[in-house]
Amino acid sequence: MGGTSSKYDRWRVRDDALSGTRYDQIVLVDDRYVLPVDEPMRKYTLQHISGLSLSGYYLVFDAQSRKLVFSTKGRVFGLKEFEVVDVRRNNTPVVDVYAEPSTALGLTSKFEFRRPCAAIAPDREESRGETLATIRIDGRLAFNLDMTMSCQVTRPDCPANITLKIKGESYSVFLGHPMDRKAVLLARATVDRKLLTGDTMELTIAPGIDAAGMVALCVLADEAQRQLR
Repeated sequence: MGGTSSKYDRWRVRDDALSGTRYDQIVLVDDRYVLPVDEPMRKYTLQHISGLSLSGYYLVFDAQSRKLVFSTKGRVFGLKEFEVVDVRRNNTPVVDVYAEPSTALGLTSKFEFRRPCAAIAPDREESRGETLATIRIDGRLAFNLDMTMSCQVTRPDCPANITLKIKGESYSVFLGHPMDRKAVLLARATVDRKLLTGDTMELTIAPGIDAAGMVALCVLADEAQRQLR
């Protein structure tokens, strides 16, 4: 099945997305993954693979070069939902995504992006790293796959409020909220659901945006939908 139309389709990812904002860049995970502002927007293809974990895993390719850039590893047990690793850096962990205890009825879910301890100092034994962002997902109802993800970036040097709107098979990532006239579309993903082969996601990210952070957000959104199917 291909992506369905969304009321957010009128928004477009632009090469000058951050122009007119107070941000030179948006960093969720790590500065090294911020796309160059002097280059065009970049596209990625995410391929879902069924595996031994509860959710399977994803391979993330640069759409132009077809080179593998990131991959995710899903959980088997525990609160850790998945981690994103940098394939080009010998599968170095980039970000861990943890679930927090859900509210009554499970209508709201909370997650945290945490820096892997190995990325801080390999010899440290702490099980949890620095919190990079907190995420809240509202609207998780059976038979309703439309949801809102609110992401608060907790970096003291670059705090930001990000909203991800899940509408059908389209995920739109905004700086701010789309109801705000100053909102900016940072990234968009469209998902192609396939019955016999793995699902694919086409992700477009504006310059100046942390690509690893956008990958983690969109994978989390896809996982939230996948759990309701």
